[in-house]
Amino acid sequence: MLYRLRRKLQKTIPRLNRELVYIYSRKHVDLILPKINVELNLADYNNLADINKVKKQHLPVLEKRLNRGDYCYLTYYEGEAVSYHWVQFSGKHLLQQSGQTYNLSGKEACIYHVRVKDKFHRKGISSFVYSKIIKNCLENEIYNIWIYTNFKNVANRKSLERIGFMKSELIFSIKLGNNYIKLFTKKYD
Repeated sequence: MLYRLRRKLQKTIPRLNRELVYIYSRKHVDLILPKINVELNLADYNNLADINKVKKQHLPVLEKRLNRGDYCYLTYYEGEAVSYHWVQFSGKHLLQQSGQTYNLSGKEACIYHVRVKDKFHRKGISSFVYSKIIKNCLENEIYNIWIYTNFKNVANRKSLERIGFMKSELIFSIKLGNNYIKLFTKKYD
């Protein structure tokens, strides 16, 4: 009972959120190999349910993303799904943490909704997948690649910077319940 009350109260207290937006602007990428031997596949309608083995998701939402033309990079270790990384190329993308919607032109890519199972953290999986995504984008003449992550996610930030992503902006917002209200943005040069 006390737990539920505490959870409800936490949703009513505004919390400061800081979201970092990164941009990749190089014309090449070095492939970064993970510390363990993983298999990388693109998700399709046949293996889309494997995402739920990493973290439970609503399949209709995932199918809608595939219908839109988004790619999902799924990694497997010894047959077990261990991570997913979504990439959007066109349409509207909501950066929920800022309350802003961005229109993707078709010649740019946004990496979003990334998850690695906890027991596979610090194995270089995200760096490996990021480098593959960038390589695939560059091969298809997509040179504007961006991603965002929470400021507190230091491991992901280090991974992005090691690959060559540069900080573009830091978005400050307030989270109230499940909604975000943008306060201001700090731009990086």
